[in-house]
Formats: sequence, C-alpha cells, structure tokens
Amino acid sequence: MKKKSYIAFFLILVIMLISCKTKYYADRDFPYAVFVKNSLSGVINTTTKEIIIPRKFGWVDRHTTGNDFPPKLNEVFYVATEPMEGDTIFKGSYLYNINGKVLYNFEAMEGVKSFFYHNKQLYLITETFIGDVSEPLKYYKLLRILKTQTIKLLEASSIQRCGKNIISFNNYDNHQFGYFDLNTGKKLLLEPYSEQYDHGIYIQQKNEIWVNRYNTKARMPYPYYDTVIDSTLNTKPNPVKDAVLMPYQNYFFTETEKGIQITDFNGQTSPVIYPYITPVKNRITYTTIHPSLDIFLDKLFVFSNQKDEKIKGITDINGKIILPPEFNSITLQEIHYYTQPSDEFKIFIKNNKLENFFYYTIKDVDDKKEFALFNEEGTEIIKFKENKYSNCSPEFDLMEKNRLQIKFHCSDSLKIYDLTTKELIHVEAR
Repeated sequence: MKKKSYIAFFLILVIMLISCKTKYYADRDFPYAVFVKNSLSGVINTTTKEIIIPRKFGWVDRHTTGNDFPPKLNEVFYVATEPMEGDTIFKGSYLYNINGKVLYNFEAMEGVKSFFYHNKQLYLITETFIGDVSEPLKYYKLLRILKTQTIKLLEASSIQRCGKNIISFNNYDNHQFGYFDLNTGKKLLLEPYSEQYDHGIYIQQKNEIWVNRYNTKARMPYPYYDTVIDSTLNTKPNPVKDAVLMPYQNYFFTETEKGIQITDFNGQTSPVIYPYITPVKNRITYTTIHPSLDIFLDKLFVFSNQKDEKIKGITDINGKIILPPEFNSITLQEIHYYTQPSDEFKIFIKNNKLENFFYYTIKDVDDKKEFALFNEEGTEIIKFKENKYSNCSPEFDLMEKNRLQIKFHCSDSLKIYDLTTKELIHVEAR
C-alpha cells in the first residue's frame, strides 16, 4: 500500500512538471520564438536565451511584412495581449518590434489588419470592432510608426492599400471617399456616382487609378475609362487614343472600328480583335482555379464573332485559336483528386495535357446537345450527344483502377465512357 502511494505521488509530480514545462513555438532557421509557461506567453531568443518580450501576456501573435523565409528581423513584429481577468474582454494589447520595444498601444477591440513598408517607413492599418456584438461594425486607422511616435494619417470605415504610395479610403457615414498619398500626405476627395467618379481600378505597373465616371443625366456609368488619377493624385484625361472599355492589370480593352482590341501598358497591341472578348477568368471558370494557373489564364480569352457572345470560342493573346467560336457554353475546370489515382491514370493525364485544366463545352447540333471535353491546347478528349433537354457534368473516375474511364452525371442517367476507346460502357438510369 505504501509502495502504491509513492507511485501515485511520483505520477502527480511528473504531471505537475510537464504542465509547468516551457513550450516554444519557433520556426526553423529563425531564433526568435513565442514561449509559454503556466499559461503566460512571451518571446525569447532561443540562441542567446535573451527574453525579448516578458512572459506576462495571455497570448502573443507574430506578424511579418514580407514573404521571406526565414523572415528578416525588421519584418517581424509581435502583438502581445494581456491575460483576461473575470468578465473583462480586453485589458491591453501592445505592438513590439524584434528588439522588444513597444511601438504602439492598441485601443479596446483594436487589432492588426496589415503591416507594410513604404520608402523604408513602417505603416500599420488597424481594425476596431464597434457596436453590437451580434452585428459588429468595423472602422480602420492608418498609422505611420516612427521611432519616437505614432502618427495617425487616416481614420475611416474602410482603408485599403492599393499599392506603393496610394491608399483608398471610404467613410460610409458622411459618404466621403477618396485616395491618400503616403509620399506627400495629399488627400483626394471624390463624390461617388457623380460626373467626377463612378469607380476606379488601380493599375499596379502604372501606379495609377483608371476612372469610369458617372452619367448623372442617364443615371448610369459612362461606357469608357476616360480619366486617370496619377501617382501624385492629380486627375487628367486618359492619354490612350482609343476609348478604353475595361482596364486589367496587364492590359486593357479598347473599342476600335474593327472591334475590341487588347493593348498592354507598353502600347503593344495584340492581333486579337473581335466584336466580343473577355478574359477567361471573368467568364468561364467553373470553380475556384488555383492562383498558380494565373500564368496560363491571364493570356486566354473568350471571344465571339457576335456582340451577344451566344456562340463563343477560346483564343490566346497572340491570336491563336484554342477552341473555334462554335460553342453555346464553355467552362474551364480542373480534375479533382478525391483519391489517389492509378499510375496509368497519371500517365494518361500527363500525355493528354490535362494536368492544369480542361475545357468542357456544350454545342447545339440539330435537335441534340453535343458535350465535349478538350485539353488546354484544344485537343478533343471525348465527345458525345444527348437530347436537347439534358444536362451533364463530367467526373474523372479515380476509383476505377483497371480501366481509364470518365463519368457523366446527366439529367436522366449516369453514363460511363472508356477514355481509351471512347466507347460508352455503362448506363445507369437515375
């Protein structure tokens, strides 16, 4: 009995030691780490054992201004929040740099939206929750963090960094909207839905806002982006000769006598000119496409020989026709790997260039609908017809290990085709 008591005492002692053990939350190749002991947090340099932020906070969150790994020291900041006591939701939060210096004291319910550097100067955008807990509202502040002080530059219902020195802001209460220049402190106020402004699109490589104005008489936007707000927030006419229908980040559409043309911001025009054209990302992406595919998709366009785009095709920016303009519907999709496919299936996908995405098309043929699947280069993978009232969605069958096959979930049946022979091998009524 006495032996059992010793064992129980020993186990309790071990549990207590474990619960008091310091836990480190560190990244590989970066010595600074959040450490926790007795439910209190701080920051330590795990190499020198120097305490950077004292272990007295309920929790500590790390923020970085860059994408480097490991991060640079001047890119790392910590927000330390005091532990809650009783019913107190907030006691205090503090912004620390990597040297353990307090840069900013947050107000109640205020937190970090983003950090960024501009001209080697640190800026902080904070968000504060106000109003009813069930339906909280937010307001934002733009702060310049100096060595000896913090300067509030903006306070608004919405604050967003467009890029470089330009900040957009919006105050919903007084309908005050505009842009702010970090370099000069200049503020440009605009009246939405006015002859001055309907909406603007920030162009990263130009560091400009291209503006579409509002026709107050017709109560609708003008059709062209005929105004530019430059990098110093001066407003001027758009210098592009032809009427700009729509700007994007790498190019813009202009209206010419021959049709819609694509031009980049160096003034180079694409040979693509059609009555209707739009980026594939705006028109035919069926599901969320991974950002890594943007390098392909940014150069692809839906086009039509008709302004109403009822019959459409796919072209690239150089004028190469991927799919001819003969389809009623085109969607761009990816293969969803819900299970590990067979080696044979992997080879099929690679050889048929289906690794990135595929096109799924519908075309009216007489009194039928023709469904087809094409790879990214426009090569046909499989095609079949159904009655004109039917709708079918494709699903590559990854569960089948003995045959390469694809399922089509149609309105009245499930149909399975052999991808090698293109033959219909199974029909199941629904």
